[in-house]
Amino acid sequence: MECQREKTLVINARFLTQKITGTQRFAIEISKRLKKNLNIAKFVAPPNIIHKNLQKELNAQIVGKTTSHLWEQTALP
Repeated sequence: MECQREKTLVINARFLTQKITGTQRFAIEISKRLKKNLNIAKFVAPPNIIHKNLQKELNAQIVGKTTSHLWEQTALP
């Protein structure tokens, strides 16, 4: 008998570190719906989060110590 592992969808939540413009608003709204409707979604972000309420709402975990593009290239993978 084969054991099935639960899959996890890891989502880049770097938008939590940025001023809210149209792109960030879209990411926030999509993320809220994914969190509500997709049980396997896990949000990760760099440590310089400025939207703490959204971090809590999405249960976003801080990963790594770097920020910006460097975070996406080193800590995110």
